[in-house]
This record gives sequence, structure tokens and C-alpha cells, in this order.
Amino acid sequence: MANISRKTLYNRKDLMTRVKEAQSLHKDKINPQLKPNKSTIQQERLLALRKETLKLNEEMKMLLEQNVHLTRKVMDLERRLERIFEQQQPKVVSRHSTV
Repeated sequence: MANISRKTLYNRKDLMTRVKEAQSLHKDKINPQLKPNKSTIQQERLLALRKETLKLNEEMKMLLEQNVHLTRKVMDLERRLERIFEQQQPKVVSRHSTV
């Protein structure tokens, strides 16, 4: 430290700022990537979860609409099948004999 006493460093603010700047640069050189705050990470996770929730809700709406369409189609086909079945049944004709 260039033979400067601590007392001199603390008394001269210009030297102290240079020392702090050098320490900061040294720390940045050792660890160039800053760790994000926990709150930032949580916010990113919440945003991702909200986007995923919106996507899943849209998919659910689409599936429900498809379900409604398919249910109507099944009901229509069941009605048609019942009509065809009724038409194919032989009709029983009863004759009353008059004596």
C-alpha cells in the first residue's frame, strides 16, 4: 500500500476513495458476474408461472369448446342411430278376428 498509514488514509478522503475504488475493481475482477437478488429471482419465477397459467387456461378453454362440439355431435349421432334402429324393427301387426 505504498507505505501510507491507516491514519493518513482515513484523514484524506481522496486517498480513501481511490483505495475503495481499487478494492471494488479487484472484487469485480475476481467475481465478474453479480448474483441477482432473491426478490428479482422470485419476480422472474412469478412472471413465468403467470405466463404458463395463462397458456394453460387458453388450452383448457380450447379443449372445453372441442368437448362441447364433440358432445353435440355424439348426441346427434345417437338420435340418428335410434331413428334407424326404430325403422329397422319389424312392425308387429295384430289382426283381430271377428267371429
